[in-house]
Amino acid sequence: MTDVTDSVSRAREHYDRAASDRFYQRVWAEDDLAIGVGIFREPGDTLQTACRRTVDTMMGCLPRPAAEPLSILDLGGGYGAADRLLVRTVRCHVVAVNLSTQQNDSHRERNRQAGLDDRIRVIDGDFQRLPADLGRFDVVWSQDSFIHASDRAGLFGEVDRVLKPGGTLVFTDLLCNPECPPDALRPVRDRFGIAGIASADDYRRLAQARGWQVVAAIDLSPNLATHYRCLLATLEDRRPALMDAFLPEELDRIADGIRSWVAAADRDQLRWGLFHMRKPA
Repeated sequence: MTDVTDSVSRAREHYDRAASDRFYQRVWAEDDLAIGVGIFREPGDTLQTACRRTVDTMMGCLPRPAAEPLSILDLGGGYGAADRLLVRTVRCHVVAVNLSTQQNDSHRERNRQAGLDDRIRVIDGDFQRLPADLGRFDVVWSQDSFIHASDRAGLFGEVDRVLKPGGTLVFTDLLCNPECPPDALRPVRDRFGIAGIASADDYRRLAQARGWQVVAAIDLSPNLATHYRCLLATLEDRRPALMDAFLPEELDRIADGIRSWVAAADRDQLRWGLFHMRKPA
């Protein structure tokens, strides 16, 4: 079993690796570094268009700001593309907690360049162990990051601690089909040292154990294989231009990893969903 410390170190090691950072910047992202899974609707959708649609869909779950701007806590927000979009679109301020110091340095610099650093605070840290003095928030937001949690019941306890009464939790995550064989997703888990992958029902049970309302649980799985096929095609299209920054075997390993995710999604072993939950007032 992978414990919390090991899962944190494995995730940090992956995201702080120079090759990973180059991959996200030069393959996955375009004008801003959005690295979540995207919602695809049109044949010509790019990764960035699809990822923007995911953020727009999640923003549709947010409460309306009252007298004060919304306080939003982003857990595992990567390079902060969603945070910049949030503060530009919604009357809010954001605190982002993320493991990767490399991503966080880029996040802060991009915020500064955009003139948004007074509205987005970036904290180096593990969202499974939030700072005691973090405060309380109207919204907790996360995109495809809870998959890294080793103790999801503990994570939901942390979210409950920092979420105001009546507050909103909105997140997307990679999910398992509970009927798939136990080792079927090992190639997916091994890429990040993931202890286990939750199912949609697991998240519903965790919410119900806290007395939270599950406002919506949306199955977005049909987008998953499309997203990773698009990512693989983008990698192969850009491969000649990437040879200045990657060894051929590095690109081959990345491509093989993406293919394992496509295969798992095609077999309906790996799923993806959006969850909108509300804490009792």
